[in-house]
Amino acid sequence: MFGHVVDGVDQFVLTSNLSESTGRTIYDRNEPYTLHLRVDNTYAELSLNGELLMRGNYYEKFKGGSVGVTSLYGVTQFDNFKVAPVIENELINTPHYYNNFNNFTFNQQSPYEFVQQELFEFVNVTNDYFKLDASSSAGLGLMLQPTPYVLPEEFQAGIQVTLESGVDRLNNAYLIFDYVSETDFKYAGVSADSGEWVIGHFQGGFNSPIVANSAESVNKPIELDKAYAFHLTVEGAHVELRVDGDLVAETTFASLVNVGMTGFGGISSVVCFDDWTLNSYISRGNAAEFPFMTDFSSGDPNIGYLKPVINDHVNYSSNRIYIGVDPGYLEFGIIRIPFQDPLPSTFEMQIDARMEDGGAATAFLIFDYKNENDFKYAGALAGQNQWIIGHWQGVNLGQRELTVDWDDQGRTIDKYVYYTLDVKIDGADVELSVDGESIGTATFDDPVTGGGVGYGNWAGVARYDNFSVSELPVPSPVAFDALFASLNSEGETILN
Repeated sequence: MFGHVVDGVDQFVLTSNLSESTGRTIYDRNEPYTLHLRVDNTYAELSLNGELLMRGNYYEKFKGGSVGVTSLYGVTQFDNFKVAPVIENELINTPHYYNNFNNFTFNQQSPYEFVQQELFEFVNVTNDYFKLDASSSAGLGLMLQPTPYVLPEEFQAGIQVTLESGVDRLNNAYLIFDYVSETDFKYAGVSADSGEWVIGHFQGGFNSPIVANSAESVNKPIELDKAYAFHLTVEGAHVELRVDGDLVAETTFASLVNVGMTGFGGISSVVCFDDWTLNSYISRGNAAEFPFMTDFSSGDPNIGYLKPVINDHVNYSSNRIYIGVDPGYLEFGIIRIPFQDPLPSTFEMQIDARMEDGGAATAFLIFDYKNENDFKYAGALAGQNQWIIGHWQGVNLGQRELTVDWDDQGRTIDKYVYYTLDVKIDGADVELSVDGESIGTATFDDPVTGGGVGYGNWAGVARYDNFSVSELPVPSPVAFDALFASLNSEGETILN
């Protein structure tokens, strides 16, 4: 972040590392910000959304000259540019905090407050993270984010959480909000020891949560040594906890819960934390709205909704366009997209897919996803030159509802060529089209709209682009009129 005043000869530059000084970065690339620069004789200060970020003194008096705005090494949209003797610097009460803990150290002036800071350590590895080690009954460990103002009544918080297995420890992790003291705060998270996703009011213990949903009841298994994206939505007194986009718990408190600090932690547990976020809206760990579309371009916030199904034998690129499954394991690599509301009874999915060397050469649209061993698929099995629709149940691709072999047509499904896969779903009926050509249809025993959707490949490598889930187009009245006119004409011909 910098403020830059140019007078034709000299320069004044304000610099600040937001991550180090405040635990914040400019995280939301598509979020509007209000910058305010005040200059007075040799003094200048820069504010973001009304909050003072930095200030300093110039060694000489400002000489007048030109002022303006600019962008360095990026694309930035500007609006409402003003220059005046006095411009009101209004505080915009919107939190913007993000920290991935890369190169974080306690040697700097920490922007956080702690309960038992000695239980936390920064782990400097390929993907740096913050670790709470409260084993051996060390008790409560919390890391809290101070803000210069009371949070708005509506905000969101998120953190990546991994419960580390081992002896002499409990297994729990929580997002903390409305923190008043170490014996009075609200929490939302996981108690793996009881197998529950929980929301509650800590008043000396986590033993009596307001909501405790078993993993089975919300179809969200709890595993140790697995990374989860926790997402907290606060709307007044109502609170929702989503994990990897799936709603696992919600409740309404008796009063607003935006007064105290937010943060994360656990009790007598060992937890790895990463990607701490406090904002007005966060896509990571959240659920998307229907319809949905992403072109996977850099900075597209919709990429944050795409959730990889974690598997030791699968590699995913950070932008979710690449899935590589170890061909020695006959398994799927899947990216799924959770939605806030149930999908309609009819909808359409589309993606551009390119199969590559390194395995079975497959690419599929995924639907009716229940878990990694129970979902439906439609797409290409290029190694056998076939388009297929089927039901995966953890064994092989043999349980199919449709197989169209292009060997019979003298055609080839090529590698390193993008195909546009399109699946139209109407209840239990599924149609697969490729590059606008209908390949075939299948009908399952039951509707296939209740589970999740996404894309993926089996025992090989594929790349993807332009993924969408949308309403199934309804033929226009003109199309219906043309259809009935054609039917009437055919009927008259037959009668004659």
